[in-house]
Amino acid sequence: MIKHKRRKTFIYLIPKKRGKQFEKCTELIIIEEFIKLNHIIIPIRKFYVINIILQLLTKRIDGIIVNSIKILWNNKLILKFKKITPIYWWYFDNPFLKKKNHIKSISLAKQVSIYFNKHFKSFNEYKKNGIKPIWLDQGITSKYIFIKSKKYKYDIIFLGSLNAMHDDRTKILKKIDDNFNLTIFTPSIKKFKKLNFKHILPAISHDKISSIVAQTKITLVLNATITEDYCWSNRIHIMLGSGAFCLTDYIKGLENSYENEKDCIFINNLDQIDEKIEFWLDEKMTKKRNEIRLNGYNKAHEKHSYENRIKSMISHID
Repeated sequence: MIKHKRRKTFIYLIPKKRGKQFEKCTELIIIEEFIKLNHIIIPIRKFYVINIILQLLTKRIDGIIVNSIKILWNNKLILKFKKITPIYWWYFDNPFLKKKNHIKSISLAKQVSIYFNKHFKSFNEYKKNGIKPIWLDQGITSKYIFIKSKKYKYDIIFLGSLNAMHDDRTKILKKIDDNFNLTIFTPSIKKFKKLNFKHILPAISHDKISSIVAQTKITLVLNATITEDYCWSNRIHIMLGSGAFCLTDYIKGLENSYENEKDCIFINNLDQIDEKIEFWLDEKMTKKRNEIRLNGYNKAHEKHSYENRIKSMISHID
């Protein structure tokens, strides 16, 4: 277990309030985990620069944590505070998915104290640019529970959105939709319906995922891209941590987090995804599916909790 010397006080920059969904944002989930570990977190969600100054004038601050590229880019004066206290940018996304974000991320990462990110493939490039990168994944919290499967309502489900970056993924999903009984839970209902997907339902809240996957034979975890080593969506942790039996496209490095055919099923060749689905939908595989989903659930909570992520982060900071 990673130990840290004392509890720390961080300013945590979070997005402006976005209605009811704001309470579900990842930043607030992580803040709760910091507090559980006895750290002091000062959340700031508006007037970032002014509020940071006020906190620095009145408290001993060990650092500023930010996840959002938008907050840093739109409030570049924040970067000036690095002279007074470290700035830790834990950037969740793959900066190469959008060209604009890649250019912005390089510019911003040069100016922060530590750049926590999953884009391991470019770490050498980052270092040449004077960036200090450290690989840090996302994770899950203990609120995700395991529910035993009693009755199956869905053969295959996918939880996710649809946009231009997901073109290859959408084509794969359409092929599956044509050949199997696929249900998609998504905020992009109109877009999926426009492409003639058969079973489209509204996105579900995280506290309902465990119930849905327990009623499902196969949960698909398909990333926006599989070409970036060690850079996958946090969907794999959320689905496994909710007790899903998952088929996921293989990305190099994923074997360090989960074991193929023990915790989940890796799809090394997406051209063969139909064969994989057909094999695991067979009623004869019901017992094995349940064994794997329990293994995946236990592994997710044992190794990939936000508690573990934060302890790792603190050890690098120390």
